[in-house]
This record gives sequence, structure tokens and C-alpha cells, in this order.
Amino acid sequence: MVTVSGAPATLSNLKNSNSNVNTENYTFANNILTIKSAYLATQTNGEKTFTLSVVVGDGDVVDFIIAVTVGD
Repeated sequence: MVTVSGAPATLSNLKNSNSNVNTENYTFANNILTIKSAYLATQTNGEKTFTLSVVVGDGDVVDFIIAVTVGD
């Protein structure tokens, strides 16, 4: 779970490395991103780099990069 603090934001895109993540595999509500466990279970073990493209303020897009470790 990742929380984007500040004014209400809209998640415009989520990528795992260079691949878009289907919107069925995560939720973004009240500035909180939750990547579904069923999606993470399909990933190989190890560190994954996710890029969140978030629309804030007057339409500016800000990219946040997070690392998620997938394991047993």
C-alpha cells in the first residue's frame, strides 16, 4: 500500500518496469494505491520497480518510483 499525501490525486498510469499494469490488478482510492495480492503472486520473486504516474494540482503529472520485493 502506498499513500500519496496532499491534495486529491488521480493515478493516470501504473507500470511494472516498462509494462503497464491492468487496472484490474490494483486500486487507487483516497490517494492510496493497493496492488492486489493476486497480481503480485503472478510475479517472479525479487525486487520489482513500479512507476506511479499521478495527476496533481492543476493537471501536473508526477512520477513516483517505488520498489516492491516479491517473495514467498
